[in-house]
Amino acid sequence: MYAQERHQIILEILNKKQSVSVRELCSLLNTSATTIRNDLSILEKKDLLDRTHGGAINVFRSGFERITSDKVVKHKKEKEAIGKFASTLVQDGDVIAVDTSTTTIELIKNLRDKERLTIVTNDLVIATMVEHFPHVVLMFIGGIIRKGYNCAVGPQAIEALSDIWVDKAFIACNGFTVQYGISTPNSDMAQYKKKLIENSSQAIVLCDSSKIGHSSFIKVASIDELDHVVTDAEISKESYEEIEATGLRIDIAH
Repeated sequence: MYAQERHQIILEILNKKQSVSVRELCSLLNTSATTIRNDLSILEKKDLLDRTHGGAINVFRSGFERITSDKVVKHKKEKEAIGKFASTLVQDGDVIAVDTSTTTIELIKNLRDKERLTIVTNDLVIATMVEHFPHVVLMFIGGIIRKGYNCAVGPQAIEALSDIWVDKAFIACNGFTVQYGISTPNSDMAQYKKKLIENSSQAIVLCDSSKIGHSSFIKVASIDELDHVVTDAEISKESYEEIEATGLRIDIAH
């Protein structure tokens, strides 16, 4: 059996079982533990599964979310490209809201020299960065700190958003499908993102291609509630055409 065939079978098993052991895969695929471990390592590098002691788990199960420190190393080049492209959508004098994520951090890195810009965020890392930007006003949205994720959430955060309106909201997500829209595993984060979208003139989703075609636990918004999505060059032709056919503006960052 070719490696590509084994990889497809492994992913199909994980879609059904959510987790699988090396021993099970050896038996099912009639191959050695060394080969299976190599297969799992290759699939993990592609962010198609997570390795565990003695096996692997499905990274696309609906309630799963990596902590921020784990997200930083995933799809770094793609996130950098998305952040750089997204920065071209920000004009001097804009008031923007920036969601918490490792991709939106890449956007922030490209905004240092903007003039008369106001940035609204609930992300502690982003707030620390923006504090040192010479011509940018920072509005930090406080609330309950979500440990491991560097952000504030909860009723206080939602209330703080209620009295503001922004030109553009840059939204992150854990899942993106045409049928279900954008989604995330955490209820507090879902409510915060919903409010950002409601209180913005433009809702712009920054989403690396690994999330496209997958849904997470809680729906945030339908496609028709969004204005724009920026993704990376790894998106499949089929996914690109499916999104474009909805009328949602889609740009690919290179």
